[in-house]
Amino acid sequence: MDLYQSFLNLIDNIEPVTIILAIYGLILVVTAFVKYSYGVFACTGTLSLIASIAIRLLNGGNLAQVFIMVFLMLMLITFFFIMTVRSSKYGWIIRMPLSPVREGVKEFRIKKR
Repeated sequence: MDLYQSFLNLIDNIEPVTIILAIYGLILVVTAFVKYSYGVFACTGTLSLIASIAIRLLNGGNLAQVFIMVFLMLMLITFFFIMTVRSSKYGWIIRMPLSPVREGVKEFRIKKR
């Protein structure tokens, strides 16, 4: 079975629980980029992603499908990481209500002599 057939088989036979766990895990990992939480969001999200892969394997998945799932998850995490870095460059994350830095940032104006 080639990679394309494995991808089609993954799309056709994926369970809703697997999709829900994968989306929940991705949301938690992306939240860990923005909110400082001592790794709680990242660890819980990673466990959720691993659980979604394990459920897919237990319900008839093969190694190619695991590779495809891991590849797609890493691509999405990388995309959101790049977007987070890009938005932090312009200070968008600091102004978000989720950010703990928001309370500590004050506007400072330099007085001209």
